[in-house]
Amino acid sequence: MLDQTQLSHRKLYQVWYDLRNAFGSLPQDLMWRVLRHLGVESRFLNRCQDIYHDSAFVVANAKDGATNPVRQAVGVYQGCSLSPLLFIAALVQLISRLELLENVGAPLAEDVRPCTIAHADDIKVFCDRSDGIQRFHGVVKLFLAWTGLRANPAKCASLAMKTDPRGAPVRDESVRLELYGETITPLGLNESYRYLGLGDGFDFVRHSLQLEPKIQQLKSEAFRWVPYVQSGCYTNSMCALQQPRDCTARW
Repeated sequence: MLDQTQLSHRKLYQVWYDLRNAFGSLPQDLMWRVLRHLGVESRFLNRCQDIYHDSAFVVANAKDGATNPVRQAVGVYQGCSLSPLLFIAALVQLISRLELLENVGAPLAEDVRPCTIAHADDIKVFCDRSDGIQRFHGVVKLFLAWTGLRANPAKCASLAMKTDPRGAPVRDESVRLELYGETITPLGLNESYRYLGLGDGFDFVRHSLQLEPKIQQLKSEAFRWVPYVQSGCYTNSMCALQQPRDCTARW
């Protein structure tokens, strides 16, 4: 999407949201309500609810032993393989509401205009219009207020890019977004946001150039093997090493 934006000289507006203690503060009633709305079988839903009904956990160490039971009245259990699925299901309400907005998103192909990506508690919304990103931001704020979840403004970021009369990308200084009275950090065109462990932004050219020394090193090492491969020794050695003990063995 970033490549297409630059090549097509289009506008792009993005916001990355970092949710604070999202897994520990998600209302459990919201999870069950969303699962019912999604048509989850009542038998499975009842089992999930049974896990959390009057449940508690303890924290223990070798020196002091276990603490008193702590009631799990809100949020999901950390380390449970079911927890990410329950949390993602709870976000369906937000994703659905964002996708219902008209004339938003960013074009990827004909009649294809995605508008958001959500990976657990990392959420990104994007649009090719400044008013669209403002509407997205309004929906996210309403969702946070409705669920009781809170974002961490210091770890959120926004990117607002438009083009000048010559088609060159420039920052759109008119877009300023706030959460809880704090301004979300606006990124420059030479900056990126670390999203899902990777840099997400228009500075990808700088990252690609960092690979050049490594690529050259791999090429030089590969060229050293050329005479050995051409001599036939390498092929014969590999055939001897790969000869299976059982002729019926599968590779």
